Amino acid sequence: MKDFKKYLSEDCSPQELDDISRQLLHATFANEERENLKKTLAEHYHIFSPQVEHRRDKRRLIYYFCVTVAASFLLFCSGYFLFNPLSKTAPAYKKNIAAATLKKETPDTSNEQCQYKPNSPKKPNPLVIETHSEQFTSDWKDQFYPTTHTTLPSQTDTPKLQKSNKAQQTAHKSTIPSLYHKNSAASIALSLVDTEAHTAPKWRKLNIPAQFIHSYQTFFTNFYDKITFGFKPSLVNHNAQFELLLLAPVEVISSKNPIFIGRSTAPITLLKPDFLESFNATSVDHGLDKIPGITMIENQASIRGGSGFSYGSGSRVLLLVNDLPALQGDAGFPNWDDVPMENIAQVEVLKGASSALYGSAALNGIINIRTADATTEPYTKASLFHTAYFSPKDRAKKWWSKANKPFSTGFNFAHRQKYNKLDVVLGTQGYKQKSYRKDYNKQYARIYTGLRYHIKPDFAIGVNANFNVGAGNSYLYWKDSKQNAYIGDSSVYFPRQYFRYMIDPHLHYQDKGGNKHKILSRFHHVLQNQGHTESEINSRQFYGEYRFQKIAKDKNFTFTAGAAWKYNNVHARLYSKSNFKRNNLAIFLQTDKTFFKKLRLSAGIRQECNSLQNHEIIVRKDQNTAIDTIPATKLREAKPVVRLGLNYTLAPNTFLRASWGQGYRYPTIAEKFIDANLMFLKLFPNTDLKSETSHTTDIGLKQRLILDKWVGFLDVSLFWSNYKNMIEFGATKYNNELSNIGLHSYNIGSATIKGIDLSISGAGELFGIKVDVLAGYTFLTPKYKQFDESAFRELPFSNLRSASRLTAASSSTNYNILKYRHRHAFKFDLSGTYRNLSLGISGFHYSHMENIDEVFNLIINDLETYRAENNAGFNVFDFRIGYQFKEQTHISLICKNIFNKEYTIRPALLEAPRNMSFRVEQKF
Repeated sequence: MKDFKKYLSEDCSPQELDDISRQLLHATFANEERENLKKTLAEHYHIFSPQVEHRRDKRRLIYYFCVTVAASFLLFCSGYFLFNPLSKTAPAYKKNIAAATLKKETPDTSNEQCQYKPNSPKKPNPLVIETHSEQFTSDWKDQFYPTTHTTLPSQTDTPKLQKSNKAQQTAHKSTIPSLYHKNSAASIALSLVDTEAHTAPKWRKLNIPAQFIHSYQTFFTNFYDKITFGFKPSLVNHNAQFELLLLAPVEVISSKNPIFIGRSTAPITLLKPDFLESFNATSVDHGLDKIPGITMIENQASIRGGSGFSYGSGSRVLLLVNDLPALQGDAGFPNWDDVPMENIAQVEVLKGASSALYGSAALNGIINIRTADATTEPYTKASLFHTAYFSPKDRAKKWWSKANKPFSTGFNFAHRQKYNKLDVVLGTQGYKQKSYRKDYNKQYARIYTGLRYHIKPDFAIGVNANFNVGAGNSYLYWKDSKQNAYIGDSSVYFPRQYFRYMIDPHLHYQDKGGNKHKILSRFHHVLQNQGHTESEINSRQFYGEYRFQKIAKDKNFTFTAGAAWKYNNVHARLYSKSNFKRNNLAIFLQTDKTFFKKLRLSAGIRQECNSLQNHEIIVRKDQNTAIDTIPATKLREAKPVVRLGLNYTLAPNTFLRASWGQGYRYPTIAEKFIDANLMFLKLFPNTDLKSETSHTTDIGLKQRLILDKWVGFLDVSLFWSNYKNMIEFGATKYNNELSNIGLHSYNIGSATIKGIDLSISGAGELFGIKVDVLAGYTFLTPKYKQFDESAFRELPFSNLRSASRLTAASSSTNYNILKYRHRHAFKFDLSGTYRNLSLGISGFHYSHMENIDEVFNLIINDLETYRAENNAGFNVFDFRIGYQFKEQTHISLICKNIFNKEYTIRPALLEAPRNMSFRVEQKF
């Protein structure tokens, strides 16, 4: 602790800010001390100056309060009165506000635990601050920041505050949040005197000038003049515990720099681990389908209709784990079971093209999983869960007996702790499923570990590792839609065994000028076979990135630049037993600038360079018949991608944004070179496949809602996406030979997707009940730019044709709409907690999926008939109840698909009937 002033000026993380907020300082002050402290603040920070005194009039504050509450119901604007500066005339704190400041002291560096006291030794001061140095462990908050605690004097030493109310002349205790001025080493303490000790503590709100707060959230000191905190003090054993009321959510993925979500230039949605656990999400994709605008189609994420369905390859949504790509190297799809569910800190979802910062595959969005950090106090938690399935509504489709019921069960365990300079995060999960779909089973065991060592306060190295071993079976489509709807066609079963692991070394350094340097890397290895002794897939992926970030002292300007390298080495029987090498080199930069405290501009550019090398490939119709030879080649491609965005603050709680960004996706090895048999059809390679590009325009309005102690956001977006050389998977005849009929990936030309996306999310207390809300509606108009209706019902592999005739011939509809999209989607999740009991209900509505590949109507039994009989969309509802025993044990019961609705999201694959899950969580 050589420079306390430097530590106080560093950024901090949401988790650290939450810890600080829940461990706020305690102190009491005599009346004469209060006036001296107030005078000191007036001299140094001018918070009691005459220039702002008129804003603190009691009647004006009450007037703003009434006007704002009324407007919140009519215009979705609320909370302005919460952001007035701290006032000694504020009605809730009249005669109860005191302020204290500590003079700068030279810390005692002989001990990690330093103690600060006022300079004057003659006057004993009850305020004693102990500062413990802590180092952040997440990839986006690697600065040193002090976590503060205080010791409270005994009750006999506590000065009694003079009050007019006799009931308040008994044992008083005061609680103060610790706040830091960004340009001072002094710790500014504001005290709030509580009521009688024997009175049950009530919720309090405290308006704090923003210049007192310095944190990772640049909007605090760059934009807002005042910040509102709410807390509930507990007067047990002289220890005050605080619950943060208004902790502004922060995202990173839009700029690789933590910012307040309201100031983002792109639409962002955040999920917390408590939300995922509340409905027993055993993998993160089970939580993503709760987010408005996201559709999960057979484990593939589609954001705002940007993706259709392509079995096992070609995701247009980039999955990141701690800012590092986590898509499988050969096929470019996510393995959701690899995400460490037990150690998730936050899930960030960005909607829209984001290739300017993250490159290929971020064509229409990003899903970033941030793992939790180690904590000073040990955190240990274990969970057990079990799910049982009921009979389907149509009993004729039930294939199991009482002795052979489907189920799923599992556990997870997490431990996080700091050991001096070493941060340790551990986690494990086991899962086994005997599916309601016959022989559609899986089981796996996964271990996660994260280590970080702090060489210096501004220099840390670490490594994260994740290992997953498992096996399972799946099928592509049902046997028929009647009695065998939950049984797969035997010709399209896919048994598999796998071993996957990721090892992530990383380094974080901050130089004397405050510049941040990061080196991030990942080795991602996948070994998978399909019941054979010879490995079916052997995919190795190496990723490395250097990132430099410069943040101006006034926090109004941020410059981010870096370079990334990704190398794939793949050998697989699926790809003609050939060996493939793919290189990706990229440089990127982004600038973020704030003007007039209200206008934030963001601009980024990335240069992508891709190369793909393959050995000679012999394409075979069967094991004995060769139909083509693809020579050894090396393909190269370079492309720049750009993104622009702005955010303007119309009012303290109202944010207008606009963005335009390009997307880019280079075809995966699987899409270009797959060579396998699927029933009587063949999967053919397509070496002529071109990369697909897009550009997306988004105009949105984000409104913060504040109702009593409930805080939320209303978000409205209008978006327009244009795609060029869009890639789809469909029927073809290879080498123009009618005898060589099969499926392959091809470029369908251009497409547009327009729509509107509305969502509301929030948490807090309403009428004494903790209420959490997440709901939204998405409307799409997805169309091909070239669609010749006259080609409808022609065999899609009859002759080579233009893109307009190919799209029409391969579609199951005679009108223009993209395949595998729902025009309308509505979702909601509402939960309430009163004392120890919690209740929740959720549901979703999807309109009918109008268009699919016509070839599936030809080869799948009863598919066309089933879709014609079930073309009105579907509604599904879930219910859950939970109970908290003390502070350590929580049990919950979750019933999904309450009304036992039979439905399909992806054609020819029925979803789960009514099922019941039991979950128990234990903290140690």
